[in-house]
Amino acid sequence: MKFAFAGTPEIGAWVLGDLLARGMRPELVISQPDRPAGRGRHARRPPVVDLAEREGIDCVQTPSINLPDVLERLTRSGAGTLVVAAFGQLLKSELLERFLCLNVHPSLLPLYRGAAPIRRALMDGCNETGVCIMRMSPGLDEGPIAHSRRLSIDLRDDHLSLGRALAFLGALGVEEVLIGAKHDNLEWREQVGEAIYASKLTTADRRLRLDRSARSAHDQVRALAPDIGAETQAGGLRLKILRTWPLGVQGIAIPAEAEKVAGYPGRVSLTKQRMFVGCGEGALELLELQAAGKRRMGPDEFLRGYLSRVEAGLHTGANGEGA
Repeated sequence: MKFAFAGTPEIGAWVLGDLLARGMRPELVISQPDRPAGRGRHARRPPVVDLAEREGIDCVQTPSINLPDVLERLTRSGAGTLVVAAFGQLLKSELLERFLCLNVHPSLLPLYRGAAPIRRALMDGCNETGVCIMRMSPGLDEGPIAHSRRLSIDLRDDHLSLGRALAFLGALGVEEVLIGAKHDNLEWREQVGEAIYASKLTTADRRLRLDRSARSAHDQVRALAPDIGAETQAGGLRLKILRTWPLGVQGIAIPAEAEKVAGYPGRVSLTKQRMFVGCGEGALELLELQAAGKRRMGPDEFLRGYLSRVEAGLHTGANGEGA
C-alpha cells in the first residue's frame, strides 16, 4: 500500500529510518519548516527532512499540513495512507476523511496522551510503556487502535534510549498495520480506561527536586536526559545534572561515602572521583554534569574545576529553589 509520512524531530526520523530499513518507502514526506535553534538561533532543518533528502524522497515543509496545496501534493502522490510520527501539527477533518491517517504514538493509550509521553512516563517512574498505532481523529490521541506493543523500562533508560526503542517498535507496528489495511483485515479497538495527559514540560519540571526520594530525582534526571538536563545551583553556579544513579531505594545499596548524606536533601559527599548528593530518601550519585556555558563533564573532571563551588551542597529544588 502506498503511503506518505509526516514527522519532524529525531524520533520521527528514527521511525522513518526504520521503515526504510524494512523496505517501506513513502511516496512523500511532510515536515515542519526550519526553525531557529542553538545559541546562534540559526535556522535548522528538521531531522526528518535531512533523512528524506539523503534518501532522495520528495519532501514538503509546511506551516500547516491542512493547506490546499499540501492536500493536493498528497493526492498526487498516490498515497492512500498518511503515517504520522511526532509531526507536531493537528490534522483537520478534510485530511482525516480523505486518507487513512495513522499515528505512531509512544505510549499505551489512553495513558500519556499529548505532547511528552516518553518524558512523562520516565518522570512518573513507570516500569513499562509501549507504542500504539492508532487511527487519527479530531480529538487529541483519542482514535481507535489497530496495534500495540508493550516495552519494559529499565532503570538506566533515558529519553534517548527509550525513544529509540519505541521508534523501532513503532515502525514494526506500522508495517503490520499497512499490511492489514492492504488485505482489509484490520481490527480496530476503542481505547479503554482513564486517560492520562502528558503535558509539555515546564520550568518547574526542569528544577531538580532533591527533597524527594532518590528514585524520584533519578526519574526526573533521566526524563530530561540527555538533551535538556535537570537544573540546580551550587555556590552560585548554575548546573545541569545529566546522568545519575539512585542509592538506598529499591534494594540498591548505599556506598559508605554516601551514607552520611542519605536522607539529607542537598548535602554532598565528595571523593576525588565520585559525587554523592542527599535526597529526601536515599542519595544520588552524580555521573554527568554541566556547568552553565561549559561542556559536559564526569565527576572527576568537574571536581577539579568546581570543588569549592559544590562543597556547601546543592539547592534542594523545594519551594522554588534551584536554577
